[in-house]
Amino acid sequence: MADYINMQQTEYDEIQTKLAEIHQDIISNEETIREMVTELTEIEGGFYVMMISNKIGFLLSEMKSGAMTQLESAFENTEQAIAAFADAVIQIDVVDN
Repeated sequence: MADYINMQQTEYDEIQTKLAEIHQDIISNEETIREMVTELTEIEGGFYVMMISNKIGFLLSEMKSGAMTQLESAFENTEQAIAAFADAVIQIDVVDN
């Protein structure tokens, strides 16, 4: 194992910040899409058909409570894993020096 691990704090911080921003953009964009589809399928929204609109509403609800909840959890776990990695690298660096 190397005697010294070169990991620049600014590089790590930038990666962590960009990753969190990308995750938030994905979640925000998905919410916007769901809102736009919901508006489109409401009465006088441009594409309202009772049976179809109800099914679309159910599908959007399932997306939010199922897939997006899991995706948000996965994003959070990824961000925590990166933080844990950085902490581990710092600890190894401190112990080895």
